[in-house]
Amino acid sequence: MKLSIFNKLLFILTLCACQNIDSKKESTIITSEQLYLNAAKMNSEENYDSALVLLNQAFVKGLQNPMRIVSDSRFYNLIDNPKHRQEVRVILKKFASDNFTTIVREDEPGIRISVTGKVLNENTKRPIENVIVKIVQADSSGIYFSENTTFNPRLFGYLKTDRNGQFTIHTIRPGSYLDDNGSPVPSHIHFTLEKSEFRTYASEFTFDDDLIFRANGNVDLVPVAIKKENANQTNYEVELNMQSDQ
Repeated sequence: MKLSIFNKLLFILTLCACQNIDSKKESTIITSEQLYLNAAKMNSEENYDSALVLLNQAFVKGLQNPMRIVSDSRFYNLIDNPKHRQEVRVILKKFASDNFTTIVREDEPGIRISVTGKVLNENTKRPIENVIVKIVQADSSGIYFSENTTFNPRLFGYLKTDRNGQFTIHTIRPGSYLDDNGSPVPSHIHFTLEKSEFRTYASEFTFDDDLIFRANGNVDLVPVAIKKENANQTNYEVELNMQSDQ
């Protein structure tokens, strides 16, 4: 059946109208990167609650490398605020997706190191994929945070192991400090491993070249990161074993 000229015109006008609607919809779609930039703007205006909401929305939309905010100077004041630092940590754990991250700022004092961890099934020695890895540590002076609050470390990271059970952090060598008995403790990094069907594993690992560790031995039987020399910086490797719930 042939269309009349009027019907043809009506069809063309309708088609154009639909295309305009679609283009308007596309123009109003906000990307994860745009949400991230909006969060940075809100943060610069000290509108922290709005910044956190926008960050969460950006992560929901799949923003690449959520841990970038830790080393992004536009968010330093958000993380420096002890109340909001805790909220940032909750969000970053929820959206942990990368198996590598930098957990210190560019101007953070200390010796730069990288640590590659490998998470294995304790019984089978097979690598475990998609383990949520929480990292916290002291700074180069052995200080976790300066505020008079509950434990709220300034240096932290959240990662997820890859198919080989591996993760890598770029950080600084933590400083030593005195324990409750006044004894110096070896340099170490705290970690927590979480995955369904496995027992949560929370402990710390120390470094094989730490002088206190060498003098006292592995008193607490913690994992030990082994030093691997590299032309650019000092690298360490550490093996962490998880126990199955079954």
